Amino acid sequence: MKVIIQSPSLDPVIRERDDFYPWLIAKPSARWRVILDRHALQFILQKRSTKTPNAGVWVGKSYCTTRDSLIDVCSHLGLLSDANTEAVLHALPDRARNKAFGPRGRKDKS
Repeated sequence: MKVIIQSPSLDPVIRERDDFYPWLIAKPSARWRVILDRHALQFILQKRSTKTPNAGVWVGKSYCTTRDSLIDVCSHLGLLSDANTEAVLHALPDRARNKAFGPRGRKDKS
């Protein structure tokens, strides 16, 4: 499985804490999700601030620049029980900011 991540926008209206943040990578449970930050520099593991669905905001719990550290954190929290989530995380690039992205998510020339 290959995961393609588009460069996030620097639009100030798009907030990482919002339900409809467009760079969602995986949602291992109703209260946990993995996103790519708006600058395409790190993966963020977020937890919903309340148990009630569609209430509260998403709060960053772990900030990882590498796929392996993200998988390690998710494993320690028991978030890899879903085979699809595990497959999606393993298909991510080695680093959030791999050579496909330059500063602020722009495409590198190299």
